[in-house]
Amino acid sequence: MLGIWLAVGFGGGGWYFWPVWPIMGWGIGVASHAIPVLAHGSMSPARIA
Repeated sequence: MLGIWLAVGFGGGGWYFWPVWPIMGWGIGVASHAIPVLAHGSMSPARIA
């Protein structure tokens, strides 16, 4: 998806680089999901099973 946004943004020839907004939104979403997962530390075998 990121590649498509960048290709359309650069290929469109516009003066305003609009893909920065969905890219930042996606980054915020990924970070908001990663922080709780990484905050719990490593997964023990008992939690995986």
